[in-house]
Amino acid sequence: MKKAKYLSLLLIATLALGGCNKDTTEDTTETTAATETTVVETTIEQTEATTEATTEATPTPTPAPVFEQETEFKDLKINDYISASRDGYKVYPHFLLEGDDFEKANKEIDELVNKEDVITAGYTFIKADSRRYSLVVYTGCDYEWLDLLCYTFDVDTKEILDNSDILSIAGEPESEFYDDASYSLETILEERGVGYIEDDYEYTLSNENINKNMAMFLGKKDNLYLISKVCSGGGASFYNEIWDLDCNSWSFGCKVDCINFGDDAVIGLEIKGENDKYALFIAHRNEDDKVIELYDYKDGELVLKDTLPLDGTVYRCYGLTTYIIESEEYYDVFIDQDGNVSNSK
Repeated sequence: MKKAKYLSLLLIATLALGGCNKDTTEDTTETTAATETTVVETTIEQTEATTEATTEATPTPTPAPVFEQETEFKDLKINDYISASRDGYKVYPHFLLEGDDFEKANKEIDELVNKEDVITAGYTFIKADSRRYSLVVYTGCDYEWLDLLCYTFDVDTKEILDNSDILSIAGEPESEFYDDASYSLETILEERGVGYIEDDYEYTLSNENINKNMAMFLGKKDNLYLISKVCSGGGASFYNEIWDLDCNSWSFGCKVDCINFGDDAVIGLEIKGENDKYALFIAHRNEDDKVIELYDYKDGELVLKDTLPLDGTVYRCYGLTTYIIESEEYYDVFIDQDGNVSNSK
């Protein structure tokens, strides 16, 4: 627009100089007036065209949606037996049942979760049979699995079961327990195909580590699940691992695959497009509809956000991240900015 204006002014000056050779002032005035009219009209037209082109080239951007969660809640009822509380990346349960056993367990859970170096916490809740349930609580330090607690309780007698009761209900004779358990864990280690330090390997399978006093709980259909220190091929020398007498491992190093064996659990998903930001959901395994329901806490209640399919898909967890495994390939599961589940496949 400035260039057009300068050319118009130059044209005016040229015409004005040409008019000085004439003898009549009237002719000069008329020519100048006509030229000025042309310059004004041309400048207005070019300005309007430039403004219109600029408006079309720079449309107003639509702000991207932002997925946010309420970072804290206290004693939210999950079912008739447990509530859950959230503090940052820690979601942990408390028993709602009354009695000395449950009061003691709640204190143990609080002590575990509130340790100084604990960053993450989660849990899984399992219906073992018509009257018995199990609760497993685990914590992580810098996304490393640190420690865990487990309880199997009877809702009829309102008590937490001891190991003798658990072994009896699971149909595992105490006299055969060590042989069965050590065989199962040795099979798991061999299937991993990792080189282990000999002393660590021997301790892992020793009766000092595997015995009837070790941590244990009942899984679905009263299957026996065990927790012990298992030697590692890298990182720490040992990790607390969850495994069963059928040679299945339900954890590995820093992860707990709670959605694969629990009815209610905590699931972490990375927020897509946000580095190192995660969303924690209360997950419920809905066997009837063949989905895992993901609930978010919003305005004082749990709100269903999305689901994961229960169609043979294998899920694994690593810290706060959830993966899908297909043909030994891993795909990240995300929560996008609209609050919908997606994956990197």
